[in-house]
Amino acid sequence: MDLPGRSALVDAPLDAGGLAREVADRSGGRAGAQVTFTGLVRADRVGALRVRALEFEAYPEMAAAELERIRVEAGRRHGLVACSVLHRLGAVAVGAPSVVVVAAAAHRAEAFQAAAWVMDEVKRRLPVWKRAVDGGGGRTWVDAQGPR
Repeated sequence: MDLPGRSALVDAPLDAGGLAREVADRSGGRAGAQVTFTGLVRADRVGALRVRALEFEAYPEMAAAELERIRVEAGRRHGLVACSVLHRLGAVAVGAPSVVVVAAAAHRAEAFQAAAWVMDEVKRRLPVWKRAVDGGGGRTWVDAQGPR
């Protein structure tokens, strides 16, 4: 059976509540638990920069295909009844969502585990790059280990 839900790279603001409602509708009443994770851009320092926004870039076809593979694999691994994952591209201001994961399962443990697993895999596998931007227009590429 196909896993209800969707994955997408989005160049507009993310609506976590709307995505959660969409996943609930797609679960067909089979979900006993639904977990929504929203990753926010945080005010931070990256090297000498004081972060005001992050700019996300990707090779869209490659990243979209990998995001869908992660979503479907989460469904298989964790017994999900529905799952959606959206990741922003473009400039995202401090405090705004850059990624939203909604995992629906029969039980809460599977929904929590799946949402955490999806985020771990997105960080590890998704070919999306980010650049920190400060208030004066300074920019630097960053990865999981910090500035480059």
